[in-house]
Amino acid sequence: MIAGVDEVGRGPLAGPVVAAAVALPFELPPGPIRDSKALSVRGRGSALEYIREHALAVGVAEAGPEEIDRLNILRATHEAMRRAMANTCAAIDGALIDGLPVPYFPVPFTAIVKGDARSVSIAAASIVAKEARDAGMRAADLLYPGYGFARHMGYPTPMHVAALRQLGPCPIHRRSFGPVAACGAQLTLDLDDGINARGWAGEDAAAKLLEARGHTLVCRRFSCPRGEIDLVTRDGDCLVFTEVKATDRPTADLLDRISAAKRRRIILAAEDYLDRIGSVLNCRFDVVLVDLCGAGGQPTLTHHLDAFRPD
Repeated sequence: MIAGVDEVGRGPLAGPVVAAAVALPFELPPGPIRDSKALSVRGRGSALEYIREHALAVGVAEAGPEEIDRLNILRATHEAMRRAMANTCAAIDGALIDGLPVPYFPVPFTAIVKGDARSVSIAAASIVAKEARDAGMRAADLLYPGYGFARHMGYPTPMHVAALRQLGPCPIHRRSFGPVAACGAQLTLDLDDGINARGWAGEDAAAKLLEARGHTLVCRRFSCPRGEIDLVTRDGDCLVFTEVKATDRPTADLLDRISAAKRRRIILAAEDYLDRIGSVLNCRFDVVLVDLCGAGGQPTLTHHLDAFRPD
């Protein structure tokens, strides 16, 4: 079984870089798969349905803005490609990778320059990655209005750069990229900015803590009609749903302020998340408490593992 591997999103100023790995049958009926850059929005949608119908295995993964800033865009892209291959959850024998070689790739591979125009499997991967990233950026447009993410998908269009200069960076901007850095690389917290600023700062701190403890960030601010989850991470073979409680006025009973109703909404949102990804992974519910006025001006974090369980 041979998988094509490609990525999308190296050039934007905001959002993740997304990679996909797709294994197709050798006897593939003629279909609409082309390099994603050569397809219209409607054409990509038709091709994606065709891929879902015929693919033997599909894996999608991303590296987020903070990871891109920490590793650099090339290394983050390689990490997303390795994760996408792992997420196929199939016995892949080899891979065809678009572009240049990827270090430490988990299966034997051949790197093909302009592979998305030469390999149907790589082209399929480019379509899956593009559609996944665009969906994420449309969701980001609802979370961070004013930047126009649903229109430019985070790329440095004149509209995006103008909004960035006016509004400053938001949590999904890549601080290491020049136009973002020019507008202020660090998202500073003014305690009078209100709940949203405290929430973003708390989630940033909690995500860094969990990653330092070996977690892999999967999703941030997952929202559905039944509830919302601040952070979704992988801790080994366990999927962790984390509620982040940030405050500039810490009290002893902060954990108790996560009411039974709030916990119920988190559990219902987790059920919806698991339904969407079709996962049968073990899972748990953690809480990270963030005191934004910790010693020396640095946040103080308390991580409560397995803080509550479904009834």
